[in-house]
Amino acid sequence: MPDWVKLVTKAVQDDLGPTESVQAGVFVQAGGFASRAMGRELGGIVGTAVAQRAQTKREDAIGGTDSSPDEGIAATLPNPPQILALTNQRLLFLSRSALSGKPKRLVHSIPREQLTAVDVDEKKLAAGLILRFSDDSFVYYDAPKVGNDARPFVEASSKPSSEASSA
Repeated sequence: MPDWVKLVTKAVQDDLGPTESVQAGVFVQAGGFASRAMGRELGGIVGTAVAQRAQTKREDAIGGTDSSPDEGIAATLPNPPQILALTNQRLLFLSRSALSGKPKRLVHSIPREQLTAVDVDEKKLAAGLILRFSDDSFVYYDAPKVGNDARPFVEASSKPSSEASSA
């Protein structure tokens, strides 16, 4: 598995503040990506049923629909696929190389205090990550399980930014 902390740090070293350090990272895709791909492969009525069931489960986990966020902090975020990284000060959004999959460059960031929670919706092919923000907006991403582990990112997000600063 990739060492996201090392890879992200290398990609954003010139963008980090003097006391800022990368704590965790994870590769994400648009929410529902895996189930839609599986539905297309199966095709027909079965494929449609699989994709619809997955969407219903996703909506239940979120507490509503997962339509595109159209307001608040969530509306300002770039579209995946991308790498999410958490520092002791910010939530970073990085582009990634299509060839190597490594983080390429910083495309967006928000203060860590604006990220209030990361909820996990465990599935077979991916971990669903629901990022909730201080203005009550949210965004849903899939973190594919193959060659990717979302747990360090989720664990780092649960630490207050003051505790993360001393880590």
